[in-house]
Amino acid sequence: MFNPISFRPGPVTFWTTVVYLALLIPIIIINEEPPSAPNQSPYDSVNLTQAWLDLTTLTKAYHPYNSHANEEVRNFLLKSVETILNRNGISWNTDGWVL
Repeated sequence: MFNPISFRPGPVTFWTTVVYLALLIPIIIINEEPPSAPNQSPYDSVNLTQAWLDLTTLTKAYHPYNSHANEEVRNFLLKSVETILNRNGISWNTDGWVL
């Protein structure tokens, strides 16, 4: 008689594979699909559409330290901060750093 739960190579391989797949498939599905953005901002002054566009701009390329892409990200952030501060009438400087 064949016992499907006996400790023989075939059943052990089968059940181990089933258990690993049962654990890994949901983890992969959950982690690979990003959560959906909220329809309404929790704060009145936050523009979700602009925040999403800024995030896609910042993450479109890998930007390690001392790379050209990192300089582009820095310049983008400085220009964004400059726009926000100028719009609110706040004086500021970059302590000698060029934009």
